[in-house]
Amino acid sequence: AISTIVAMVMLPLNLMIYSKLAFNQADKDFVHMIDFGPLFTSLVVVFAAISLGVVATDKIDSHNFNLQANRFGNFAGVALLIFSAVISNANKDAFLWQRSWKFYVGVAAPCVVALLIANIVTTYTGLKKPERVSSSIECCYQNT
Repeated sequence: AISTIVAMVMLPLNLMIYSKLAFNQADKDFVHMIDFGPLFTSLVVVFAAISLGVVATDKIDSHNFNLQANRFGNFAGVALLIFSAVISNANKDAFLWQRSWKFYVGVAAPCVVALLIANIVTTYTGLKKPERVSSSIECCYQNT
């Protein structure tokens, strides 16, 4: 997935842009405040998981395997969301639900806008519905 490779390159750039906007850093040296070790560790884990999934799907020609792998991936995604919500509320000084509405709009906006644009573009170009869904999911994924 070329888009994943591009996203891995763009993630540090997006992090710098969002950090500057979110924390109103007038000092351009805020980049030195970012710990890039965990960031690149996450990128390696994601890249390895995607690569392993592509290779496994290519080497194991089984519809049942694909179905089970898809179910496991969905379960892992939901578990990650639940885990993240629980951990985000573990610090009593920074409960997730105590933020203003602007925070939630700002977090949701990239995904919602990406979904809308992806659906409009893929519909306009005449892609079939399954291809539209795949493109929309990929755009949303790249914006989270």
